[in-house]
Amino acid sequence: MLSTLLYRLRKRINRWRTGGFPGSQQYWEDHYRVGGTSGSGSGGRLAAFKARVVDRLVKEFNPSSIVELGCGDGHQLAQFAFSRKDHRPVVDYRGLDVSPTAIAACRRRFAGHDHLTFSLLTDATDIPADLALSLDVIFHLTEDDVFEDYMNRLFASADRYVLVYSSDTDENAENAPHFRNRKFSGWITKNRPEWRLVKTIKNPYPYDPAHPTETSVADFYLWERKEAITTAGV
Repeated sequence: MLSTLLYRLRKRINRWRTGGFPGSQQYWEDHYRVGGTSGSGSGGRLAAFKARVVDRLVKEFNPSSIVELGCGDGHQLAQFAFSRKDHRPVVDYRGLDVSPTAIAACRRRFAGHDHLTFSLLTDATDIPADLALSLDVIFHLTEDDVFEDYMNRLFASADRYVLVYSSDTDENAENAPHFRNRKFSGWITKNRPEWRLVKTIKNPYPYDPAHPTETSVADFYLWERKEAITTAGV
C-alpha cells in the first residue's frame, strides 16, 4: 500500500516538473485523494512545537473563536488542546480548506466534536473569529492571484489576532512545483496597515536539507489589530 502511494506521488511530481502542474488547489485535492497527508510538518517534533506555541497563545489570549485557513487533514489540529471535547473554556473552531477530500477526512476524524466545524474555503462565509490561523500554507500558494486572495481572506477572517507559520522571504531556490517562498510581511505592511507584528517565535528546527522531514523554513509571526489590547507578552 505504502509503495503504491509513493509511486503515485512520485509519478505526479515528475509530471508537474515537466510543465503539468495543475495549480495549488488541484494539487492538494489530488494529493489527499490518493492518500497523501498534510506532510511531515503535521507530525513529529515540528507538530509538537507548533502545538506548544498555539496552545500557549490560546491560553494567554483566551479567544472564544478560531478559524484556520488551510486546516488540511486534521493531523495538526488533533494536537491542539482546544480540539478536545473536554477542553475548557470551549473554543469554537472552523477549519477551512480547498480540498473536499481533506474536509471530509476532518469531519470523520472529529465527528462528535460539536465545537469543531469544517467547510470548503470557497463555501465559507467571512465571519470573523478572534484568532485566524495560517500554518504551513502561504509557501504553498504558488500563484500570485491565489496568494492575494488568500491573504485578503485571512485578515478579513480575524477580529483580533492573526497567527502565521511560514517562511518570510522572496528568495527561492529550485523548489518542488507546489512550493514558493513569499515575503508575506511586506504584503501586510502595504495592504493591512491597521495590523502590527507583535511577536516572532523562531522555529527551533530550522531547515536542514540533510533532514528535510524534521526541519522547516517556517517561523511563527503573530499579528494584532492595532486597536486590540494585548494583556501580556508571549
